[in-house]
Amino acid sequence: MPSPLEIRWLRRRDLPGVLAIERASFAAPWSEADFDATLRRPYCFGLAADRWQSLCGYLLGALDGKYVHLLNLAVAPTHRRRGIGSRLVGELIERTHCSGRRLVVVLGERNLTAQVFYRAQGFRAVGILRDFWNGTRDDAYLLEHRPGERAAPFLPANRIVAYLR
Repeated sequence: MPSPLEIRWLRRRDLPGVLAIERASFAAPWSEADFDATLRRPYCFGLAADRWQSLCGYLLGALDGKYVHLLNLAVAPTHRRRGIGSRLVGELIERTHCSGRRLVVVLGERNLTAQVFYRAQGFRAVGILRDFWNGTRDDAYLLEHRPGERAAPFLPANRIVAYLR
């Protein structure tokens, strides 16, 4: 029997667990100072996913007028492919649309896994940001989730880039 999953507000004392998940998830992880600076801003927030009172995923967002920007999302490697990321994003979608805002996320053009994940959550590409990432010439996609949008059918990874453009 799967353990219950609780989605709650991220707390300062969650930071060690967040950092461990971040380091296990990304080649260029955010630092403790990055998280601290983000969470100290009055317009930024975090959601945590707990299973048996143990942090297994998190999400960071920022309010910006009529938008909510999804800044960072990660799930611990041992808890992936169990719907935790989808639950975190689903909770954010619900809270965002209840507030009358639109939800956006920026993804690297090479991050096909994230593109497929967000497309399955009902996001769609609304723009291309040229030379977006510092230190590279990589472009990024701006994806948006609008109230009432339905998830698109699954597309194979080799077709997702053409579909998003």
